[in-house]
Amino acid sequence: MSHWSEQSHLLLSNSSLGIPISSLLFDPYSDLLFSGTSLGQLGAHYGPHLARYTSCLAHGSRARPESVRGIIADERHVFTVGERGVRAGNRRGVARWGCSIA
Repeated sequence: MSHWSEQSHLLLSNSSLGIPISSLLFDPYSDLLFSGTSLGQLGAHYGPHLARYTSCLAHGSRARPESVRGIIADERHVFTVGERGVRAGNRRGVARWGCSIA
């Protein structure tokens, strides 16, 4: 920890309060940092200044958001676990499949 230094701040909202981050994943296959929020948003950031790569609604809807509880990645997909479902998509945010509990 003696060589640790802060590289950047990350604010996931246009508001001054921000949106609470509920899950993080450093992608082991590409140079991306994935973040899931309590409002169901999945975001990906890259580079030393954490520029936004993509952002999408992973769980719930705008009217009824669901928290992103976990994020896992493999070579081709990013999987997210929400309050009532699981979703798979590519790194650009395009959904491949999803399964939800009624």
